[in-house]
Amino acid sequence: MIARAHYDWTSDGSGDATVVIPDFKGYFIVAVRTAPGEEGDLATDLPTNLYTVTLINDATGADILAGEGADRSGTVADDALIADPPVSVPGAMTLTVASAGVTKQGRVYIDFLAT
Repeated sequence: MIARAHYDWTSDGSGDATVVIPDFKGYFIVAVRTAPGEEGDLATDLPTNLYTVTLINDATGADILAGEGADRSGTVADDALIADPPVSVPGAMTLTVASAGVTKQGRVYIDFLAT
């Protein structure tokens, strides 16, 4: 069964944001989608075009998206990763956003598959 979780972010004065994601160890990531704007509404407080999203494995520091979260649209929802095969969740993860502009907002959806 696939479960979708969403994580809202608001960038700080440097245009960056960090969101800690609960431990989903034992699950697999099937897809990651980014949606700019307040609660992903595609209209309010839109981030700068070509902002970057990373999904960091807290244990190793590696980007689970392997760079696929770079160059996000500031106006259109967009898939950052469609995993085939699904990617095993390593444990704790941190979502980071860079170059989004000051106090901009967005939402990241992650589809998890339970084992």
